[in-house]
Amino acid sequence: ACMMSVAKKFVPVFERFPEHYKRFLEELRKRPTPVHYKPPKEKYVQNPDTKEIKRVEDVPIPVIYPKECQQGIWGGEGIIFGYRRRKYGRYVKYFTPILKRSVVYSEILDKYMRVTLTERTVLLINQNFGFDQYILKTPVQDLKSQLALDLRRKMLLALARKDLYHDDEKKQREVLEKYKEFIIPEEEAEWFGLTPRAGWKKAYDGGGQGERCTFEVPIPQGLPRRTRIEGKEQKSPIVEESQNVALQSYS
Repeated sequence: ACMMSVAKKFVPVFERFPEHYKRFLEELRKRPTPVHYKPPKEKYVQNPDTKEIKRVEDVPIPVIYPKECQQGIWGGEGIIFGYRRRKYGRYVKYFTPILKRSVVYSEILDKYMRVTLTERTVLLINQNFGFDQYILKTPVQDLKSQLALDLRRKMLLALARKDLYHDDEKKQREVLEKYKEFIIPEEEAEWFGLTPRAGWKKAYDGGGQGERCTFEVPIPQGLPRRTRIEGKEQKSPIVEESQNVALQSYS
């Protein structure tokens, strides 16, 4: 039987994440604000005849969020399915939001951007008095858009580094004063909005807490950690597989 060399210590990926990034991931898992239905106002109702008190069911409508919504800003809308009546019976119908390409302006980034929006997105931008306010104020679980999270990270970094309007100090002071409630430490801004895969890579490269994150698994003695194939150095399949398993666990 071959001997096994066991690593002294294994550090799970999630434990390498900073606390503020862990909080972000927890917020991302929260229940989003209902968009396609109205939740009941009361949790309990009383039958007027029997005086029996019953709990009101609050079952969210299943919503599909395709990858396209991550590349646009749909305002929390997604694809839902239902039924349409016809002469004989009914048939399944998928209802998709009406999308349109529109130009938005970011005061913090000082850029015009053409993005895919919905009417609800435009309404929310107007209710928040601007695109930047909408992106910065909206809870992360309600954005449902990786593009929106990436833009929010860029805005937070620009505010933290004061990397804006270098040729106009007066405008820079005005913008920093206007959005001062959103200014956070630069390190926290760098992590905001990262996908679990990007967060795993950042932690593995040494961007997490403490020293560089290492992943060790038991390896039989005599099995090289690296092999040379066609003149190229490649990782051992065991090490590569362990990293993929760790990544899938926190994706």
